[in-house]
Amino acid sequence: MLKSYSELSADFDGLLSAVPHYALYPEMMTAIGRHYGSASARVLVLGESHYLDDDEPNNLPERWYERRELMYPASARNISTRGIFNNVICGRNPSRSKAIFHALASALDDCGMRLPEARSSLQAIAYMNFFQRPAERTGKSIRVSARDVEESARVIPAVCAALQPQLVVFASRLGWRHAKAEIASGLAAGGIRTAFVPHPATSWWNRPSRPMGGLTGRQRFIEAVRAAQAEQTR
Repeated sequence: MLKSYSELSADFDGLLSAVPHYALYPEMMTAIGRHYGSASARVLVLGESHYLDDDEPNNLPERWYERRELMYPASARNISTRGIFNNVICGRNPSRSKAIFHALASALDDCGMRLPEARSSLQAIAYMNFFQRPAERTGKSIRVSARDVEESARVIPAVCAALQPQLVVFASRLGWRHAKAEIASGLAAGGIRTAFVPHPATSWWNRPSRPMGGLTGRQRFIEAVRAAQAEQTR
């Protein structure tokens, strides 16, 4: 049985449990805010990857996707998407590594995504990581293999089929680099809006850049969410 979290929704768990990767790693199942279903726009945000504090010998592409045993107890907590997301909403365990969520919440507040009864505007969205294997070193980007991209190309469309988001935001340059040719275009072909923004924990979230058309990452994120909201009201 999946663990329940006080500020998250379990409404889609029946569909998500059918995703093969989640059968192997239920800890990595997409976090869905309690108010996702009633939000002014259904938004799925993709971060980059989890990371492990300890050097797991089986964190290799040829081993990870077969679910070898984790050596360190902390590793299961470090890859718990829902546990991490719920803790942020509840204000537990603040750290620099959670800066992505605080930046997202602030931008979502500006979009009016926070319902009066909600603890956080994060409860209006769904969140997962683009890569389905954690980075090898704390605070460093994952060393991407072809297998990593293949698994993402399986998991992300399956999650979208279950959650039916109107907007998928790729909040990682590394993830977007491997998504734009196939994954993002496939989602767009299915009628799902996509957007790319820099990782919200980097300086480019608040700095204008040429890839963002002269906007900051935050401004581009807000622009994308508001466009999805406007589409809902038509």
